Amino acid sequence: MTLRQLEIFVTIVDSGGFTRAAERLRVAQPSISQQIKQLEDELGERLIFRMRNQKMFLTEAGKVVKKHAHHILRQSDILRMEVASLTQDPVGEVYIGVGVHQLMPMVAPVLGSFHQKYPRVRVDITNVPTPQILDLLKNNRLDLGIVVLPVSDKELHTHVLFSEEMVVVVRKSDRLAQKRQIGVAEIGGLPLVLYDRNTKMRVCLDEFFRKEGISPTIVLELNVVETMMTMVEAGFGATIIPVSAINALPYRDILQPLRIQGRRLTREVGVATTSFPRVPKLIDELLRLIQERFTKFDVAVSKPAA
Repeated sequence: MTLRQLEIFVTIVDSGGFTRAAERLRVAQPSISQQIKQLEDELGERLIFRMRNQKMFLTEAGKVVKKHAHHILRQSDILRMEVASLTQDPVGEVYIGVGVHQLMPMVAPVLGSFHQKYPRVRVDITNVPTPQILDLLKNNRLDLGIVVLPVSDKELHTHVLFSEEMVVVVRKSDRLAQKRQIGVAEIGGLPLVLYDRNTKMRVCLDEFFRKEGISPTIVLELNVVETMMTMVEAGFGATIIPVSAINALPYRDILQPLRIQGRRLTREVGVATTSFPRVPKLIDELLRLIQERFTKFDVAVSKPAA
């Protein structure tokens, strides 16, 4: 059994077939078939069944190999890149996930500084919601992710970056815009543009509604906060978002944040890392840069217009 055979097997599974795997690996398909045949012969079990319609499925033995192959290949990557990181000019790859879309402008300079320090290290960035970032971390596809906390998975390590207030946001032309605060009961009477149900923020908001006995009137569900604010500006209703989003230009000039009276609804943002990052030295350095950047993060609520 070789690492190359396991790499080919994983690529076939991930790409959904021998032909696509051959294209991705840039090798002839007969060579791929031969490698899989050798792997099956050594293990004494059929791993993949190929149907006449070109579809394929894994046998029980194939499922076992898939389970372990990802881990073996990852450990191989860790070994190779950890040794490489011992040099003054390390070479390798780090895989970063950003599950908080509006923080990308703050994360980008950090990654830029990291790239200047380690020009031969490739940084791969994935920008999807927190639940997907956590799945990618657990499946060893990412080394580090910026996510909405808390994270319940004990396999992941988390570091708090900051906590910020959630505010109700309305158009500046709205009658509520002259107020500094909004009552909990008033929120129930507003048409709301909310986060999609598959996001961590929506889970947080739904829990808040449940505790406060609010039956929200939801007119739109979206997963990009900038789009949510655009819909509020267009007159669809109000939204509830982190204060950092409304403080960003141009939104603070056209929308008005309102604190929730008598309540402090917050979200906590942090970094989640795997137990076995590909290059511990590089991930530790990247984590240090991120923490340093966010200690200067100002999330004060803007004052209402006079």
